[in-house]
Amino acid sequence: MSDELDGVTLVAPLRETAPAPAPAFSVDAAVTRVRAIRRRRVLTAAAAAVIVAAGAVVVPSVRWPWQDRAAYTAAAAHVSARLWPVDQVAADALMPAGNAPAATGGDQLIAGTVTWSPPPDATGMSVSLYLIDKRTGTMPIYWEPTNEAVLIGGSNADNVIARRYPWLSMVGEVHIGNGWTNYTNSLVAPASLRTVTFIALFIHSDEGTVFPGHYALAPVDVGDLMLAVVIHDEDGSRTVAVRAVG
Repeated sequence: MSDELDGVTLVAPLRETAPAPAPAFSVDAAVTRVRAIRRRRVLTAAAAAVIVAAGAVVVPSVRWPWQDRAAYTAAAAHVSARLWPVDQVAADALMPAGNAPAATGGDQLIAGTVTWSPPPDATGMSVSLYLIDKRTGTMPIYWEPTNEAVLIGGSNADNVIARRYPWLSMVGEVHIGNGWTNYTNSLVAPASLRTVTFIALFIHSDEGTVFPGHYALAPVDVGDLMLAVVIHDEDGSRTVAVRAVG
């Protein structure tokens, strides 16, 4: 080799390489692939059908609480009630602490007891009791339950109940001057309690009270009174009302 080639790099000429030939088409192989795809689709569809069928079997067995509440009626509540006049001694004897409302002068005491069957799911349900003088549409100034679980004064459902049941319209707010006020004095118990016993005080005069002219006054007979029992949820969207006495 000549010295003139020193320091020169020789590069071999490039040769074009033909692409690898495509595999020969096979009808049998194509049919096999199609069958495999169809088999996967059939298996997937079958699995989905099993899931749907299982759901169809399980879903009807579920019963939600609101379904039972929707079927809860006045007949299902089995409300029972009784009112009777008592003197101070008998009234104190009914109270666990002997602290019945005190009757003075011409005041009068009426005792009462109410029982009911709560809804199948009584969670969040309450029972409101309204004792009303049918002659005037007013309520006693005060009544005392024998159970401390019972609240005195009213609930958020009073206005809804007043609108829903015309015969209880007096338990809602009334328009006075430029505003609204509520003279309702109800007892509110958990629906699960099943029974309430109380002593109601009917004063002979409401002069000097906060709302004169808005209280039921003595003398009163049991026949003059109506005792309403309303089983309801917190906002009054579901209610069952029973005229238990009167």
